[in-house]
Amino acid sequence: MKAIKATPEGQLEIVEFTTENALEVLQEAVGGFFDCINLKRWGMSMWVHDEGKILNLPFNVFASMFYAMEFSSSDDVILGDVVFTGLPNSEGCTQGLTDKEVDNLFQIISGRKGK
Repeated sequence: MKAIKATPEGQLEIVEFTTENALEVLQEAVGGFFDCINLKRWGMSMWVHDEGKILNLPFNVFASMFYAMEFSSSDDVILGDVVFTGLPNSEGCTQGLTDKEVDNLFQIISGRKGK
């Protein structure tokens, strides 16, 4: 399955994972333990470092924009690297992004097509 890692500097990377290794892959990609924020308006989940503020990780403008658009009453920000995946299925399992969703995210965040 495919996911996209987005750094505070705006670098994007396709991350591959399976149901069996999702925990390890997502932890490595965000740099530690994580929280999952479902962005239902966007049809995806955003995985963030759960101690980003404690560790004073850098501001992630793209992730914060997605968060603000989903939760318009919030003035919270997202810090550090994030990973975007598909929303969980009916059994709660993390899903990958489709090729079209990958391309859309690359275009929204960086103005270029996915690889």
